[in-house]
Amino acid sequence: MTPMKASQTQFKETLYLLSIPGMKESIRKGLKTPVQKCAKELKW
Repeated sequence: MTPMKASQTQFKETLYLLSIPGMKESIRKGLKTPVQKCAKELKW
């Protein structure tokens, strides 16, 4: 994949994630969470 194509793909993925209601706030909250407070296992 060319660098230009990779940038376009990343941009599209970002727009998609930000189109999901509440996702922007969730990402910001996650970025502020210390690693020690993160779950060791996913609850999917």
